Amino acid sequence: MAGFESFIGAFVRRYAIAFVMAAVIMIGAVVFVNYIGDTKFAEIEKVDVNTQKSTTEIANYLLIGSDTRAFVTDPVDEKAFGNASGEAAGERSDTLMVVHVDPGKHQAVVVSFPRDLWVEIPGVALDESHCSRIEAGKCMSKINSAFNNGPDVVISTLQQNFDIAINHYIEVNFQTFQGIVDAIGDVPIYFPYPTRDDDTGLFAPTPGCHLLDGAGALAYARARSIKYYSFSEGGWFESDATADLARIKRQQDFMRRLASLAVAKSASNPLVALDVVDQVVENLKIDDNLAKDDLLALVDVFNDVDPTNTSRVQFVTLPGRSGSAGALSVLYPDEVNAPAVLDMLRGGSGEQAVSTTTTLPISTEAVAPTTTTSSPALPITNEERFGSPAAVTAPCA
Repeated sequence: MAGFESFIGAFVRRYAIAFVMAAVIMIGAVVFVNYIGDTKFAEIEKVDVNTQKSTTEIANYLLIGSDTRAFVTDPVDEKAFGNASGEAAGERSDTLMVVHVDPGKHQAVVVSFPRDLWVEIPGVALDESHCSRIEAGKCMSKINSAFNNGPDVVISTLQQNFDIAINHYIEVNFQTFQGIVDAIGDVPIYFPYPTRDDDTGLFAPTPGCHLLDGAGALAYARARSIKYYSFSEGGWFESDATADLARIKRQQDFMRRLASLAVAKSASNPLVALDVVDQVVENLKIDDNLAKDDLLALVDVFNDVDPTNTSRVQFVTLPGRSGSAGALSVLYPDEVNAPAVLDMLRGGSGEQAVSTTTTLPISTEAVAPTTTTSSPALPITNEERFGSPAAVTAPCA
């Protein structure tokens, strides 16, 4: 499984990941190399998506983590994932990333798009069921809502707002993510203080190292309203200054840990690797033009990239600035720094040319080695309120 190990080492960054879901997809994709045949690949659901054919080997892959609850049919799933009706009806992109790969140069860029980005949603009816606001005759909403109108609208939204061509499409949902974690095993996560998120059900009543199963991992990865407990003040207080961006950081941290476990357990136990494949195949969706060889080519791009070399692989989040749209708190693309990030997705994909040139510095994350780190995903900025963080113990140490 040398190829598996080297791939994960290269791809785990980060997930960006900030996605969660993208690294999950990549873990599944690399397992294909050793364990999936044409019959198993044929079981993956194919969707008719309006992707753009690339004129070169360079390609942009749209990676969607869907928050759909359409699979919820019983009380057990409803408790874990939420009800498929009411506010959770439909589907939004809980995670949205674009992976730009240049196989010839063995270079890649993974760009995460925060779900609260305020964008125009093209090609939909100008009414309140499709738009949060109508501004100057345009349907405006947070970017994650575009997916409720289908993947083609997400692709159109990226094209219209950011001038990005999408050549391939990959989608995974909550159930797949949870199943992959359970297939690999509990993931150790360090909490500096008692931690909770009432919206996702995350609850670590004591500080220190906790082992998260699939349900706990999903609650952690999706958390956007993390609170720590202050013993000195006797209450729970918000810890995330920017909920959406903070969640991306936690997702990146989690996927490093998950990938580390995937390397160790799949290398020593082929049954674990097969179980991961089954979990991926069961709920994975790809565009009907994405061939098995495309997935293997995507894997190969990361196969021998030095994970600490950001000139070969970069993981970034589209820079944004906080703002408001009516009563909504939103993110606007940072007019100064966002163009440099977007330029990285335009070089040679489809018929597009780079529309702007800039030498602005780009904030990127070096890819960390695949180890279980012993620090929280986010820096602790308020020790005056929360006190000294808990000691780090095994298996988080």
